[in-house]
Amino acid sequence: MTKHAFSAPWLGALLAFGAMVSTTASVAADPQKTAAAAPSTDSSATATVDRLHDALIASMKAGEEAGFDERVAILGPVVRDCLDFSIISRLVLGRQWAKLSDEDRSRFIDTFSRYVIADYAHEFKSFNGQNFENINEQERKPTVHIVRSILHTQSGKTHRFEYQIRQSQGQWWIVSIAVDGVSDLATKRSQYARVIQKDGLSTLIETLESRIDDFRKGRDVDD
Repeated sequence: MTKHAFSAPWLGALLAFGAMVSTTASVAADPQKTAAAAPSTDSSATATVDRLHDALIASMKAGEEAGFDERVAILGPVVRDCLDFSIISRLVLGRQWAKLSDEDRSRFIDTFSRYVIADYAHEFKSFNGQNFENINEQERKPTVHIVRSILHTQSGKTHRFEYQIRQSQGQWWIVSIAVDGVSDLATKRSQYARVIQKDGLSTLIETLESRIDDFRKGRDVDD
């Protein structure tokens, strides 16, 4: 099996979903979704962002003492309930998505969602007074809203987040996250496409599974 390295820096999992704002609004609803926790009864787009922020802070407060699996348990249900992995996966794979069978799409959605959750659990494991502040919620169209937030750190440094939230089946789902205006979506799409074209989807999935194992063992993943 050919080994492939994918980037996963601090905020890397979040950055993976950036730069989708101009494309996701036109993507049709996908009935195929990964297993998720029961949707929240609060229907606002900002409430979806708040739930994600609360889970990230909870994971940081749990810290390394809690262990990787416990942080995954904290994050997993919330992340699956807030992020629309069916649309995100389609955007990450780009043109390759249309070439996949329904079974292969399900395999990728499952693996990619677990990879993102594992990345979060690996990165968000130290609390030093960080807090999120919501700036505004803007309606782009009735079913697509933009929520802007700031992450404040103890050092005084801030990170600006822009979420695109899409309403589907009565719930608001995150389909895009841009951090400080930077995204590695194009890089990931290119990386994933090369792996699928050269070695097939199974190799891409095996590589992501390997990265999940690296996160579980506390290893940083570099390019």
